[in-house]
Amino acid sequence: MEISIDRISFMRDGFSAELDWNTEIIGLDTSTVNIEIAASGFLATVPGSSMPSTIQVLLTSRISNQDSGLPTILLPQQLIRDVPKDSPNPADPDSTLYRLMLSISDIGFSITPGVSGVRNVATVVRPGGTSDIAFLTALAAVNSSPRGRATQPIAPGVRTGSLQNEIPDAFALLQAGGVEVLDAAIVPFPNLHIQSSHAWHLIRRTADIFYYTGHGWGDRNCLAIVPPGSPQAVCWASVSDIASSWSSSLNLEALIIAGCAVLKIDFSASPAIGPGLQWAKLLTTNGGPLTALLGYSDLAPLDAHGGDDIASEMGARIAGGSRNYVRDWLEVNANHRAWNAVAMDTGGYWWVTQDVPVLTLHTIHSQVIP
Repeated sequence: MEISIDRISFMRDGFSAELDWNTEIIGLDTSTVNIEIAASGFLATVPGSSMPSTIQVLLTSRISNQDSGLPTILLPQQLIRDVPKDSPNPADPDSTLYRLMLSISDIGFSITPGVSGVRNVATVVRPGGTSDIAFLTALAAVNSSPRGRATQPIAPGVRTGSLQNEIPDAFALLQAGGVEVLDAAIVPFPNLHIQSSHAWHLIRRTADIFYYTGHGWGDRNCLAIVPPGSPQAVCWASVSDIASSWSSSLNLEALIIAGCAVLKIDFSASPAIGPGLQWAKLLTTNGGPLTALLGYSDLAPLDAHGGDDIASEMGARIAGGSRNYVRDWLEVNANHRAWNAVAMDTGGYWWVTQDVPVLTLHTIHSQVIP
């Protein structure tokens, strides 16, 4: 009997539908890894012939964006799993469905601390931005792997992912905090005819550091986009969009927002006010995953006017082994006279000011976050 593999897919929980590349990520929008195979048999009328009880798949993972790096499932630690026969295919009476539901930890994607000395990074950049590449290039000098690169859309509601090029959507990547590509390939066996040999989809694999470079809108407290031809920015993502999916159990350490104003806190008011109070909810002291949150209280430097250099130097410090994210961020910004730089960590809210008349000196201040 000849068996034909007509389709292999990653599915939603309950096997209700195939996952959408742009809007759904395994481990974020599903609680399990769900693999479905549709297979049909030829010469089924031959006495004694029947569809096999299982079909095997080979599971591997790789870095998204077709980038190089160290994935979670490594050869020869690849995984072969049996997908058992489940039921006739309601969409095709001549087809049989095979289904397998795996826990995410079963394939090695349980949430664990990062490897010592390795700082993996995910990035989102506005169209035309460049400092993300400067940051990644500096980190590439050490044993680090990308956990997803994405570009913001040019208009609200537009998705920016690509299944063919394995690029994550920017909003989905931000919510996930990092991704890899999970691949399921049919293991050949005798008399097998393969029309669809493998499927791939994004699976959550959080970065140690998430780097965003784009517009920040302090008055609306959001990360923003400016549609072409529009004089006005529009909100793209808020801190609530992130906080809803960034739990304290994640291994995310630092979020860098190379954009304007969203981390501002005015401590001269009583009580303190400012958009940064909402972002502080992402810190471990407030139930979030982050030990550091870095950005600006007002205008941020443009990429071509200091932003690229700041990103490169910050990346170089991390690549050199430093884990003092707050001091590094403020010192690097002060060296480029980016006096609006601020930072938060478990010790409080930190900023840097210019000492007059010696411009190269600066003083770091701190304030307890209410």
